[in-house]
Amino acid sequence: MDLTAAWQELARFQETGIATSAHIYANEKENALVHEFLTKVPVATLFACLQDASDHGSDKQVKQACNCINRVLGSEDDGTSLFFQPDIVPFILAGLTHVEKEARALVTNQFIAHLGRKPSLDQVKVVADPLVLEQVCSVVADEDIEVAAKASTVLEMVRHAVYLLDLSSIGDSGIYRAVLNSLKSKAQSSCFLISEVTENSIEFMRFLETIIKICAQKDEHMEYGISSGVIDLILNCLQSDDPLFLMNVVDLVPAICQTKIGVQYVFQSDPFVGDNAIRLVGEISATAARMNIETWSWSDATLSKAFLKTVKSKMQSTDSLQQIAAMDALAAFGSSSDKGGQAMPVSLVPSLSSLT
Repeated sequence: MDLTAAWQELARFQETGIATSAHIYANEKENALVHEFLTKVPVATLFACLQDASDHGSDKQVKQACNCINRVLGSEDDGTSLFFQPDIVPFILAGLTHVEKEARALVTNQFIAHLGRKPSLDQVKVVADPLVLEQVCSVVADEDIEVAAKASTVLEMVRHAVYLLDLSSIGDSGIYRAVLNSLKSKAQSSCFLISEVTENSIEFMRFLETIIKICAQKDEHMEYGISSGVIDLILNCLQSDDPLFLMNVVDLVPAICQTKIGVQYVFQSDPFVGDNAIRLVGEISATAARMNIETWSWSDATLSKAFLKTVKSKMQSTDSLQQIAAMDALAAFGSSSDKGGQAMPVSLVPSLSSLT
């Protein structure tokens, strides 16, 4: 179809637009309008118009094409959402990979809207396509923070939908493992060395945050995250010497402890890795106490003195962020004993006076 004629149809179609909530919940009249439009302008031609507008740098036409695509993806045909039709998958991928932010945004929005409407088994199978999930993982690092956040939400919703429907034919384990593997690979590709991570810390942190969201959902996910090295990817970041990046990473670690196996794994490791994890000690000890998990043995004078030595070093630092981390650690540790955590031996408490 000639694109000039297609653009004319797009203009007419836009004029018939019905004021619905972002054109996502289409009614019967809207569905009829979309069906008639698609007989004149197939989806492939509609995306060709989007590319044409993008190539010519026309923001107005890009918006026009995206509005039309949004209405099409939000419509139904004979009671079935067009978004979940197998032949729409290539266009979902096209939207996710498109250079125009509006295209990526509308596809992630449609994902969230449709997955939130309790899709059927067959519908979820369509969007659980490996190529689709792989691309959604890539969008987690999108330059637009809102699009990136929505992509992360999509991954959570897909996995949750698979879990609720008990899709043995798809395999819940296959879904989350594939997603975690993809996120790990992309995170590693975004920065090869922890010492260089600050250059791409925003992109890198988005991958880590999404990894944590998925692993924290259940013990099975966390167990795979540990065995596959995904969790170590996060814990190894505690070796960073960059205080701002480190603070962001430290905020992720308590999420590992939302599952029992996560807490157990943390307590099997060195609590002072990189001398930078001290502020986590009290908080994680309290979490372990609530879960009735054996923690580090604070009755061991060597361990307790190591903790004090680390805190003292940070308190005497000229870096205010390091000092705050040390005070944070002491406060958290002190409160952990009130929550049932194993307190530091009383004999060592006087040593705190030497920290100031």
